[in-house]
Amino acid sequence: MSVSKNSGNVTAVVIGLNEEEQIGACLDAVKHCVGSAVGKIIYVDSGSADRSMEIARNKGVEVIEIENTFRSPGFARNIGLEHVKTEYVLFLDGDMILDSDFIVSARTYFTDETIACVSGPIRERYPHKNIYHRGLCVDWTVKEEGTQVTPSGGGLFRVDHLRMVGGYNYEIPAGEEIDLKNRLVDINLKLVGISKVMAEHDLDMNSVRDLIARAGREGRLQAYALLHPENSSIARYKRLAVKNDIMVLFFIIALVVIVINNMWTVGGWILLAAVLAFIARFSREIYESHDPYGRLINFGFLYFKKPFQVWAQIFYLLKHKKA
Repeated sequence: MSVSKNSGNVTAVVIGLNEEEQIGACLDAVKHCVGSAVGKIIYVDSGSADRSMEIARNKGVEVIEIENTFRSPGFARNIGLEHVKTEYVLFLDGDMILDSDFIVSARTYFTDETIACVSGPIRERYPHKNIYHRGLCVDWTVKEEGTQVTPSGGGLFRVDHLRMVGGYNYEIPAGEEIDLKNRLVDINLKLVGISKVMAEHDLDMNSVRDLIARAGREGRLQAYALLHPENSSIARYKRLAVKNDIMVLFFIIALVVIVINNMWTVGGWILLAAVLAFIARFSREIYESHDPYGRLINFGFLYFKKPFQVWAQIFYLLKHKKA
């Protein structure tokens, strides 16, 4: 497929689901770049029940409505990619606000033909809004730099390279960016991470229920990795699934033994030892973090989520197990 070489040689593909509170600002930020870099904006909606599509149409962008049963971001991005006729595509989520200078900065790196993607840090809009934001935002507020960087949440891609590997694997329930990165690296292409901020993001997580839902997505990814051992690009999630299973099983056995034998004193000492081991294990990373309190919360969430990951993993396996 031939691609245009004009100044607007980037198509922006924004994906969303029930983003009526965010999508207007997201599209306005991208429209600011129309003419100088962006030639076209496409909004791919995965079946919103709110006013997301109406708002997008009022902004004058092309709207594609799809029935995305599995709510896979990769599926929505691939649909958008099918409509791209430019040299580059910028992927964004509907809860992100593009930095006005990112595209110009990113395009300067594409002089190297082996570069498939350029991405930058995502700055959380409300990092201290609540304990959930504080604990989870440390995952992406500091972006690594290099040539094998996962383009989390979006990035500027060379269209030909993306099509070369078939785009995103839409069957993966989460972590599709990791799989895409590994497949591109496998054919000797580069994904560059730069220090220039790419976008602002609103995590919009406000309850334990939201945290459990996030754990569920992670558990489904781990289950997918167990069902597809041939997919080496996400093999580490298979190992993580096994570790989670063992840890949760050990906890259940220990709890049953304590309850049956009325060993509450022993249980208290075991809990204290576990807490001390936790602190010792992560003390250095917490101390060296740019946000020690946030990192401590993050590690706490890491263990809190494991039972829910295993629960989601079991349900996914039962539903999708191979015949």
